[in-house]
Amino acid sequence: MRNLSLPATADDFLPHAQPMVFIDRLLECDDERGLCELQLTSAHIFVDAQGRMDRACFVELAAQSFAAVKGWKLACQGAPFTSGFLVGVQAFECLDDARIGDLLQIETIELGGFDGYTVVRATINRGGETIAGGKIKLYVPSSETQDPGADV
Repeated sequence: MRNLSLPATADDFLPHAQPMVFIDRLLECDDERGLCELQLTSAHIFVDAQGRMDRACFVELAAQSFAAVKGWKLACQGAPFTSGFLVGVQAFECLDDARIGDLLQIETIELGGFDGYTVVRATINRGGETIAGGKIKLYVPSSETQDPGADV
């Protein structure tokens, strides 16, 4: 087991490369729950001319936050990194826009899973106010592994 500490830079635990890394840091992690954050800047590829992030990105923030949690757990165990796929979205609501300068916190809670599929509830908050959330389903094939941070 590796001795890692939180908070940690999220891209160390994601299969994505810039500019597709959408979260900045993994703040907290336990058996079922994780907390990540993003400081939204004008450098984000899905920020429009009015300084708003495309609302479709909320789902990807949730998926990447869960991936960072899983990557963190695998890294702590010294296990190989496992790639996964977002395969479903359920009852995901976008209640407000995220804008340049916003500090977003993304909480993920693993609700359960079977046969490589996992259901996660995600909540995206800004200043203690929920601006988006819902459930996502991910599939993690057991045969695919790669190093964290490798280009996919």
